[in-house]
Amino acid sequence: MNLLSAKFFKNKWYVFTIWMLLPIANWKLEFFRDRYNNYKIFRQVFYHSLSRVNLYSYYDNEYFDSNHYGPIFALIIAPFAVMPDIVGSLLWSSFNAIILFYAIFKMPLKHDFKILIAILCTIEMANGMWSNQFNAIEASFILLPFILVHNKKDFWAPLFIVLGTFIKLYAIIGLAFFVFSSNKKMFVIGCFTWAIVLYLLPMLLTSPQYVNTCYYDWYVSLVEKNNINVSLTSSTDASIMGIVRRLFQDATIPNTPFIVAGVILYLLPFLRFSQYKYLSFRLLCLASSLMLIILLSSSSEHPSYIYPMLGVAIWYILLGNKKFDAINIFLLFFVLIIGGLGPTDALGKPFRVWLINHSLKALPFAIVWILILKDGLFRNFANESELGLQRDL
Repeated sequence: MNLLSAKFFKNKWYVFTIWMLLPIANWKLEFFRDRYNNYKIFRQVFYHSLSRVNLYSYYDNEYFDSNHYGPIFALIIAPFAVMPDIVGSLLWSSFNAIILFYAIFKMPLKHDFKILIAILCTIEMANGMWSNQFNAIEASFILLPFILVHNKKDFWAPLFIVLGTFIKLYAIIGLAFFVFSSNKKMFVIGCFTWAIVLYLLPMLLTSPQYVNTCYYDWYVSLVEKNNINVSLTSSTDASIMGIVRRLFQDATIPNTPFIVAGVILYLLPFLRFSQYKYLSFRLLCLASSLMLIILLSSSSEHPSYIYPMLGVAIWYILLGNKKFDAINIFLLFFVLIIGGLGPTDALGKPFRVWLINHSLKALPFAIVWILILKDGLFRNFANESELGLQRDL
């Protein structure tokens, strides 16, 4: 029997229920043990903005670590920050799950495929929930522009690209979808319009001078964070560069050669203009985009892998009848077990520590990304009706 014919794959509400249980489980396990530090940081972005103090300083009496999100994040977190933490933290995690679930089910795919993507991403969703992360929403800010461009809503697509970029930078990869736009002029107008609107919006809460200072302070904090990330002892740098740095135990190995080479490889499939009319090709480019931003980022960490996991899931459904080939099944489980569960205690603490210390969470995802790039460069998407995807822009 075809796996996708099972009842579980026909009703998205089964998966939605599981996704809604994840923030509840995290809330029960972490909130009552005072282990919700990230939410404390997020909440205080709002209150620090109201007080017009530095958003990126260390406030040891409030939380450990520091904020690394742009000033507009104060408006995003505001509805949750004004609630008691016991309510706000739960609703914040639930909101993250709901937004990404919504984005997945707006994708131009068969219903069964969307359910499969959500199922495959469940482990990484759980990983993000345990630390009250924003990554699920930021990932949706990459999916939604792709969807809006596909639906010819070119003015609205940049809204999410700009908003995500002004918060966490990763969503800037959505600018790549400009090449798929049927109304490029409107896409460009949308970019400038939303950039102006979202730049000015935090000033309603504070002041122009304060917001301008925040952007400079944000830049300084990101530079500082990168220097911390590339150390050989941080829990971040779960990237291709991180694997190399930790293999050779040399923190001075620079990011630039990897980023330049990776971006060139990423862009090469976009030169296949004749393939643009096939949705399966465009989806593969989306998958590659979701992989690139984490695999080539020194800020990548265990909870941020919801982005490349979405990329893996899209790659997997695009395999068509090859989904059940032994090598592809092996790669999928390699990602889910080693990448998804490896950095948790599910496979034992010694293995978790070893995996994190060597940045090896990135390895299975990097292998899949190579396959995505190969398909993007050489696969002909002209005869793939078995995928059940639309063909024309």
